[in-house]
Order: sequence, then structure tokens, then C-alpha cells
Amino acid sequence: MPSPQQEASAAQCIFCKIIKGEVQSFRVYEDALSIAILDINPGAKGHILLLPKEHHSLLPNMPEELIAHLGQVAKWLAHTTKKVMVCEGVDIFTATGGMAGQNAPHVMLHIIPRFNNDKIELDLKLQKASPEQLMKIRQALAGKIKENLGYDIKKHEEPKEPAAQNSEPEAEVSAESQTERKSESQDEEDVGLDDIASLLGGEK
Repeated sequence: MPSPQQEASAAQCIFCKIIKGEVQSFRVYEDALSIAILDINPGAKGHILLLPKEHHSLLPNMPEELIAHLGQVAKWLAHTTKKVMVCEGVDIFTATGGMAGQNAPHVMLHIIPRFNNDKIELDLKLQKASPEQLMKIRQALAGKIKENLGYDIKKHEEPKEPAAQNSEPEAEVSAESQTERKSESQDEEDVGLDDIASLLGGEK
């Protein structure tokens, strides 16, 4: 359930009014959780705004399932946009916070077709970072990442010494073992979209 603060914010949100049909828009996609509209001030022709129907001001505050859904829809829209607009590439991005360029009180993903010489300025001004700086930032982030996501960087660091080599010569590997490996490799190659869909659907 939305909080009273969310409801008050949604009541003033122009994009919530678009979602409700109170303000005209040019919709290109809609499902139970999201809609996609053409930006009326596009960075390039075919610029799409993908919006969650539920009002959220900042992406980090959204439920993870909704973020995952928007990511999947953004993939479909980007694929379709590239074909329809016959563009050379597609930018997909979101801004969180005014300093990052967020100008609206509603989360949105921008899907922007890119063309040769389109002069859209999204290039980052890259800075040089020293190994010492990167290590300090890494150490500062690692604790919180472990706390929030359960990922312990120390368990995934590369070993300082090379792993012991298998003493068994490659030529002495049994023919039966080679056959098993080949069979496993073949099984992996044979898995297609239909097999995955059946598995997810509980048919296998």
C-alpha cells in the first residue's frame, strides 16, 4: 500500500496523471505494471519514456520485482526501437536525484535511439583514478555490499598462488571421460529457448 506521502506526491505528479489518462500522451506500450510513452521533448526521434504505474520518486526506493520488470520491458522496447527507427544504437538510462539530472518526481527509464552524428551529449568526462583511490572506494563499498547483498568480495578474490596442476597427463584421460565431457557439452549447446520456456513453465 502506498504511504500517505506517496499518495500526496502522486496527486501532484504529471506522469501519474498521464498514467490515469487525465493528460494526453502518445503511448506505445502498456501492461499491468508499466506504460511507455513518447517523450514530447525528445533527445532524438523515437525517444521513449518507460514509467512504472505505481508512483515512486526514486528508483532505489522501488520494489525489486518492479525494477526487474522495467528492465525486461526496456530490453524489449530497445530491441524494437532499433529495428523500427533503423538506428545505430540505443541508450537506456535513468537518473536518480537532481544532481544526476532527474527533472521529474516520477521514476522513468529513457530509451533513446542513437544515430550517426546526432550530437546528443551523453558522453562522460572520464577522469584518471589511481589504484590507491580505487582500493579505498572498494573497501568502503565492500562492507555495505556484503551487508545488503550478501556478496563477500574476500571469497571471490583471485588466489595469490597458482592452483596446483593436475598431475594426470591430458593424454591419459580415459576415452570414457572424454565421451562424457563431449556429451555434457552437446547437452548445453542443444538447450534452446523452447527448452528454457518449458522448464520455467513446469513442463519438465
